[in-house]
Amino acid sequence: LKIEKKTLKRILWAAVLCIVLYWFLSAPAQIGTVFGVLGNIFTPFIVGLVIAFIINVPMRWLESKMTKVKKHWVRRVIAMSLSFLLVAAILAGVLWLLIPEVVKTISDLIPQLTEFVSNLEKNIENILKDNPQLSAWLFGEGGAANIDWAGLLEDGLAFLGERLADIVTTTLLALLSVGSFLISAFIAIVFAIYVLYQKELLARQGRRLLYAF
Repeated sequence: LKIEKKTLKRILWAAVLCIVLYWFLSAPAQIGTVFGVLGNIFTPFIVGLVIAFIINVPMRWLESKMTKVKKHWVRRVIAMSLSFLLVAAILAGVLWLLIPEVVKTISDLIPQLTEFVSNLEKNIENILKDNPQLSAWLFGEGGAANIDWAGLLEDGLAFLGERLADIVTTTLLALLSVGSFLISAFIAIVFAIYVLYQKELLARQGRRLLYAF
């Protein structure tokens, strides 16, 4: 019995899909972990494809206008560089418009916080004036004098130590996240440059791969 090559490929792919489906059904708890790992691996490449798609729009137009440049690779490199600079300039312009608004919002918020603290202090003073018994309990011999200030100080220092440890941990995690973001961004940009430079070859290989199945 002779089996065609295309039919054999379909049988093999069906067997692989059945194995993967069985594994998912037998170990559902690991599905999220697997997709998370795959997402972390492929995210830079997906971002790179998006960057390449955006950059390709002005790059294709610039290539069509540089008819005097005979060498294809020179024309492509120049068009790609100018397209990256154009997109970077647009992003810089957007940030230039947004950052002043953010700074203005923060500047307007700081006086409001200062006014809130001042009003809070005044309200506390008024409450103490209107309630002399509360003031006497807090500052008199029978109130504050009986408070375990040493214990409160110890608890406060312990709380402060925990918060400092949380701050250090959060800072380290933030630094790791920034480092991971920079590495992913570098990989995405390099992959986008590769896709843009070899887009015709990749398109032909993609069509061949689709026709093979």
